[in-house]
Amino acid sequence: MRRYIIWILFSVLLASCASDDYVDVIPGESIALLSIDCQQGESTSSGTNVLQALLGVEGLEDAGLDFSSKVYLFETADGTFGLCAKVDSKKALTRLLEQHFVASHRCQQLTERKGYQFTVLDDSWLIGFSSDALLVMGPTIKGSSEQAQLQQRMAKYLDADEETGIRSTGVFERLGKDAPVCMVVQMDALPEAAALPLMIGAPKEADASQVWLSAAVTNADGCLEIAGDVFSFNTKIDEALKKSFQSFRPVSEKFVGKMWKGALLGLFLNGDGKTLLPMLQANKGLQALLAGMNTAIDMDNILRSVDGDVAAIISGYENDKPVVGLLAQLAHTDWLKDVDYWKRSCPAGTAIRDKGPQAFCLDLNVSAPGTDIFPFGVADGLQFYGGRFHHDGGHPEGIPVVKEALPSQIQSKIEGKKMALVLTMTALKSRIGAETFKMIESVVTPLFGDVTTIICTMK
Repeated sequence: MRRYIIWILFSVLLASCASDDYVDVIPGESIALLSIDCQQGESTSSGTNVLQALLGVEGLEDAGLDFSSKVYLFETADGTFGLCAKVDSKKALTRLLEQHFVASHRCQQLTERKGYQFTVLDDSWLIGFSSDALLVMGPTIKGSSEQAQLQQRMAKYLDADEETGIRSTGVFERLGKDAPVCMVVQMDALPEAAALPLMIGAPKEADASQVWLSAAVTNADGCLEIAGDVFSFNTKIDEALKKSFQSFRPVSEKFVGKMWKGALLGLFLNGDGKTLLPMLQANKGLQALLAGMNTAIDMDNILRSVDGDVAAIISGYENDKPVVGLLAQLAHTDWLKDVDYWKRSCPAGTAIRDKGPQAFCLDLNVSAPGTDIFPFGVADGLQFYGGRFHHDGGHPEGIPVVKEALPSQIQSKIEGKKMALVLTMTALKSRIGAETFKMIESVVTPLFGDVTTIICTMK
């Protein structure tokens, strides 16, 4: 009897492991991975929505796919996007492709390679499948050698097992299990504007390929919330990140209402300047952003005096340069004693001018006054301001008075977190152009519905 029980348990274990075999077709070198649990919450139809949007059909009930298992989206290092789903019936999937797509000339005739079925959808997306897994990858250029090479790669992926697919890496293990939609993404795969602030706390020698974000993703009232943590597979970098985040304090309400709802990006955190400064100095991208200011004023000294909330807001772009505003709660204003020295030692072509009590303006191009300026100073309550903020169609100096701030439900998601990064979709569209934005929408909307704001938070 004991042997029978052991045999039954062993059989159940094998069956449960086998149910995940289809994920092995996801390339092990993927730099972004997103899972959709079609059985949970609001994502119940997300998996089918993505496929319906990609395939351009309504209803996939008889498509031969198993939506009781997770659907995965991924990106490889060369920028190729992909989708993986579990096949329930190879025969039904073949019938769907032949009757709906080959017949309507959206797909080429199915061909076989190494025992797997292949076709090309809409001249750009390659579809390959076995009796276990569906793999869709692209986009590619019609009739190019790139398509032939991708098909060869996909045959290799479809032939992978647990030792060679995504489960052989630590990436798959970092996917959350409880949320309907979870993601693990390398900073290299994110837009630079989002990756730079999320790498605060990483050592100076770390690059974006060594730092990852693991998060759960939810959408409520048009706000896409990405809640998670930053980590690295490199032990030294990971320890530095953990130590850095331990020094952050919960963000208060002080500056969350100072971001205009049409601004592109906002970063919110809270900490001691003496601890924050080394992290900011190690961040190459942020240092580049502050480079022009640092030539004339000692921003390091100002940042060292911070004790409390910090907000960095990019209102938009002018002449392809970001319009940046910085707000911070100060512990003291000892650095004000150095302003006279800064005025005298300004590099040629720049100048610092008085604008009022404890108020100044750094002019980075005196030959064209007002075109490249950095107003800065101290307002009541030891509040530092630097740069420009959108307000009533302009960019005034000083602490911004914002009539149309971020919605209260978004502000509440920022408060209490150790870090929050906010991105507005309207401003993103105007920055990257309608065509590129449409491509982003084609992925985001089927998954999450209408999204007006993306917020990434760290607990």
